[in-house]
Amino acid sequence: MEKILTGDLAARKSLDVVLAAAHEAFGFSVAADDNFFDLDGDSLQAINLAVQVEEILGKEIDVAMLFDAANFGEFADLIDGATGR
Repeated sequence: MEKILTGDLAARKSLDVVLAAAHEAFGFSVAADDNFFDLDGDSLQAINLAVQVEEILGKEIDVAMLFDAANFGEFADLIDGATGR
């Protein structure tokens, strides 16, 4: 699978980063209101997604935030709140 997390993506909003990482983890496009578990996400995908987001944003991401979030948009909001953005 071709990596899509390249270039200036780090300068984009957390939501854009989360959606790009989720796209890479799942292999298809996702929306802000999609739920990780409704897409049959598993623990390996969760870790992969969190690591991708960490690498792009340069912030430590607790994978539990992904599990606690109702959807990817809320996950991005939790990241922003946790990192003070």
